[in-house]
Amino acid sequence: MQWEAGRDILIVYRLAERSLPLPESLQQLEARRRQVLAQLSVPRDLRRGSISETYRRCGKSGCWCSQSGQASHGPFYAFTTKVDGKTQTVQLRPGPELIKLEEQVAAYREFRQLCEEAIVVSEKICQARPAERQSPEEALKKNSGSCPGRGEPGSGAVGRTGAGEGRS
Repeated sequence: MQWEAGRDILIVYRLAERSLPLPESLQQLEARRRQVLAQLSVPRDLRRGSISETYRRCGKSGCWCSQSGQASHGPFYAFTTKVDGKTQTVQLRPGPELIKLEEQVAAYREFRQLCEEAIVVSEKICQARPAERQSPEEALKKNSGSCPGRGEPGSGAVGRTGAGEGRS
């Protein structure tokens, strides 16, 4: 097999190119942020908490559920949430109330995910956006209220010492 310098390097580059995610442009990131914020602005009923499904044995010796290998009774549903730092649990039966709670809990989880995504996208925008340069006049205006030589970074000045300290 004969090696061709240009061709083989291009193939290696294209393989590496596929595995690396392409950086998103500032416009793409801003569009995604607008999309996420638009989704967050849609009013929905949200409820913190979780819904669990359990199966239980009744404890009666003559019941079919007491035999090994048999299914337990259920399902039973419980909605659990924290109110003023205390855990509250509400037992639920299958039906409209359970469906409503499941939708509200799912909407809350989606809301939390969208909030996290908005923050992540915003941080990427902050990193992608170039810093604006200050004109010398603006820099002077910002520094005019401070005392020169009072420990500003890069000034080389050392902060003031107490009475008699640092003097020989």
